[in-house]
Amino acid sequence: MLEDATLTTRRATQLKLASLGRLTASIAHEVRNPLGAISHAAQLLEESPHTSTNNDTLIKIISKNSWRVNKIVENILQLSRNKPPNTENFDLAIWLRSYTDEFIQQHSLIKSDIKLKNQDKPLFVTFDQGQIFQVVNNLCENGLRYSKDKPLLKLTIGMDSNRPYLDIQDCGQGMTDKTKNQIFEPFFTTEPKGNGLGLYLSREICEANQASLNLFSNTNRGCCFRISFPKVIEN
Repeated sequence: MLEDATLTTRRATQLKLASLGRLTASIAHEVRNPLGAISHAAQLLEESPHTSTNNDTLIKIISKNSWRVNKIVENILQLSRNKPPNTENFDLAIWLRSYTDEFIQQHSLIKSDIKLKNQDKPLFVTFDQGQIFQVVNNLCENGLRYSKDKPLLKLTIGMDSNRPYLDIQDCGQGMTDKTKNQIFEPFFTTEPKGNGLGLYLSREICEANQASLNLFSNTNRGCCFRISFPKVIEN
C-alpha cells in the first residue's frame, strides 16, 4: 500500500511538472514581448543626447536587469526543452566579488553583512554564467530571509576531492528534519507566498551543468548549501 501511494504521488508530481513546463513556456514567451519593449526603450534613452548622468545610471540598471530577466526566461525554456547550457570557464573568486557588491547595493546592506572566505586566489569553474547567477542569487535571497545574526551570509570557495565548490551559509536557526528532507522537492515551501520551485530549479540547473547542489550542513546556527562544480581540466 505504501509503495502504491508513493508511486501515485510520484506520477502526480510528474504530471504537475509537465503541466508547469507547458505553462512556463507559454508565460516565458509572453514575458519576452514587454521585456523587449523595456530593453528597447532603455536603449533609446541611453542614446538620447538629453539624458543626464543620473538618468544614465538608472538606464544601465534597467538594461542590466532586463537582460537578467531575459536570461531567467531562457534558462527556464532551456530546462523545459532539455537544451545544454552555454558553459564557460571563469574565475569564481572574481565573479563572486562582483556579485556580492551588487547584492549588497541592491539590499541596502553594508560590506560586513556578507563575509567572503578564500578569495585571495583564483578558482576557475565551468558553468553557464547566466545560470550560476540564478542559482547563487536564489540561495543568497533565501539565506538573507532567514539570517538573524551577522554576518548575514558567509560565502566560501575552495577545493574538495579535486572539485571546486562554493558554500553559501546563512546565520539563521536551521531547519527541521522534515523540512530538510523535502527542500529539493518541487512545490514544497514553508513560505505562505512561496511557489516551492526555487531550490528544485536550482538543483536542476546545477545538474544540467554537470554540477551538484546539496544541503551541506544544518545546525541551530544556520544552514549551508554547497555547489560542487565539475573538475576543471587545465590545458
